[in-house]
Amino acid sequence: MPYAFFMCKSSQEILYTIGYEGLSIEAYINRLIEADIEALIDVRRNAKSRKYGFSKKALAGFTSDLKIEYFHMPELGIASIHRQKLYDQEDYDNLFEMYRFKWLSDQSVAINELLAIIRRPSKVALACYEANPMKCHRTHLANFLKGMFLEDYEIKHL
Repeated sequence: MPYAFFMCKSSQEILYTIGYEGLSIEAYINRLIEADIEALIDVRRNAKSRKYGFSKKALAGFTSDLKIEYFHMPELGIASIHRQKLYDQEDYDNLFEMYRFKWLSDQSVAINELLAIIRRPSKVALACYEANPMKCHRTHLANFLKGMFLEDYEIKHL
């Protein structure tokens, strides 16, 4: 299915990303509040965590209490089998190249759903685990979106 190109443009021109590695749920939520995030899009393939507050149900509950919409889009995550044996930056670069050029090109339905959320008049953050945005697919997803559909958007990591 080809990508639908949405012509409406939100007044919001920043696409945020956030990772929870090393953060408590309180610190994480505070970052969302400080940035005035209105929609959190969880792009983990499996929204499970042993860390308190970061499993799908718990995170959706915390955000709902704060009037932050929560969306889980597992289609935009990377399967755990592909995230194993990442030892150096070259391993990450190879993984992310596959993600951008192979995986995302097959995800037109999810990309269109994501664009519809981003283009609403609200502040949106793409969420995943890694603290370092350069070692996380959410950055490559954000860059893909910016390059293909959101040219005027700035990407900001919380």
